[in-house]
Amino acid sequence: MSPFLDQFARGVVRPLDRLRRGSRTRTVLPVVERLLAADPETQAEHTLRRLRAVVAAARAVPFHRDRLAAAGIGDPSRMTLADFARLPRLTREDLRREGANLKRPGSGPLRASATGGTTSTPVPFWIDPDAYWRRRACTLAFDAWFGRGPDDRIAYLWGAAHDFPGAETARFRLRQLLLEGSRFYPASPLDAATMDAMADDLEAFGPALLQAYPTPMALFAEHLIGRGRVLRLPAVSCTAEPLLPAQRALGERAFGTVPYQWYGSREMGRVATECDAHEGMHVNVYGVYVETVPDPAIPGTNRLVITDLWNTGFPLLRYDTDDLASFLDGPCSCGRLLPRLGEVAGRVADCFVTADGRRVPGIALHRVLTDPLQAKELQIVQTAVGRFTVNVVPGPEFASGFGADFAQRLAKYLGDTPEVTVETVDHIAREPSGKLRFCKIDFRPDDA
Repeated sequence: MSPFLDQFARGVVRPLDRLRRGSRTRTVLPVVERLLAADPETQAEHTLRRLRAVVAAARAVPFHRDRLAAAGIGDPSRMTLADFARLPRLTREDLRREGANLKRPGSGPLRASATGGTTSTPVPFWIDPDAYWRRRACTLAFDAWFGRGPDDRIAYLWGAAHDFPGAETARFRLRQLLLEGSRFYPASPLDAATMDAMADDLEAFGPALLQAYPTPMALFAEHLIGRGRVLRLPAVSCTAEPLLPAQRALGERAFGTVPYQWYGSREMGRVATECDAHEGMHVNVYGVYVETVPDPAIPGTNRLVITDLWNTGFPLLRYDTDDLASFLDGPCSCGRLLPRLGEVAGRVADCFVTADGRRVPGIALHRVLTDPLQAKELQIVQTAVGRFTVNVVPGPEFASGFGADFAQRLAKYLGDTPEVTVETVDHIAREPSGKLRFCKIDFRPDDA
């Protein structure tokens, strides 16, 4: 991107576009940054104030009004966190069933969106404009931790094509370049020629941040290392899949910087983000209220339950993400006083079933399967109780004994003696969301 075009976009095109769209992001950004740096008491006051406001808005929606009444939550201005915790969790099935009935009457035009499609069909939901701009401000505030300024260029190595409709057209690329300062690189297919071209284009584009799914980031990094090339980037951030230790190490070698990890969702935006210390992910207390609720069906795990603190047009109260996670104790060495999430341990739907009926989060297996030289890509599919198929894109050090070794590790993890079939493949199909599903249940456990 030429210096003249860059300055023209920053100084003329984007300010005019923000004015046209009524963007409030730049106004809200300093407020977000102050709260993220505040003391826990100030953060807690903000959380309770916003929870009361969104509950007050939700009372105009019959579905929420009935649930609030059943939970004994009357006057929202006097509601406590303990009161709020009595409210039943909102599920994706509730969104699917109620749909537009969950819109607050009189809320005005809302932005249509849809849940991710990793484990089920996407479900529509809506965001009010004020919440949308505040959500974007939160993203900018956290991206600043990576060194990216509001107008700095960003590149996406992304798997969800519907996030960038028309990404292959010249018109789309020019629009993204001028209005967003961004460039999109599809995460599939990633053959050698594609990755060579991508490396050249990234070097010329000069982004302040590369945002990627971990699996394609690691494949791209491995390709660069094989070429003897270091593509130095100011920052790399990863989301949508677990960032495995070996993938992080590959990214550091290929890009000259340690990749960050963050967690978010279409329903809630940016939820939590790593800092330079890489000691868990700091919660976005400005935008969301995060709870972890023990799941008795999966002993030792907690379901991640989140409330959007600003979307009063389509209130999402105690939304059950179906993800498993826990808070970390103690302060982060970075000095920030935000609550922190540890590793997000995958989705409830991806919990393996043992012979004695226990459910075990399959994603935790990545702790013992972290060698990219054995497997470039890997997916574990449970096809029945005690039976697994492992789809593997072989790495340079893949060996015939991989299956036996994997079965031994799986037996230690599950406490069973599983039957394991290894299938070597050229590519593992992505979900409609573009994500690689590391572990997958391909049968109905209730029928086992």
